[in-house]
Amino acid sequence: MARANEVIGEAACTCCGRDTPVKQMGNGLAVMTCPWCGTKTQAFTERGNALIRAKIKGQAAPAPAAAPAERKPNPATPGQKQGGGVFDTLNSLFA
Repeated sequence: MARANEVIGEAACTCCGRDTPVKQMGNGLAVMTCPWCGTKTQAFTERGNALIRAKIKGQAAPAPAAAPAERKPNPATPGQKQGGGVFDTLNSLFA
């Protein structure tokens, strides 16, 4: 996996069409800033990230994202119902 701010490839600029370096931000999402025209294309979601990464030249298509892991109950709080929030906890204390 690439480090933060590391160039992960090149893609055509969305504005001028020239090759532009694509970098990975600290949160793992892609960003590219064209040095010729100054256009910045940044991903804010996983879908946007996949679209930018799909445009990188010379790379295979990214693998589909894995399904989210199943949540397991916390053994430290056996009495709390699954998915309970802060207000559920406060209501049970004052009930």
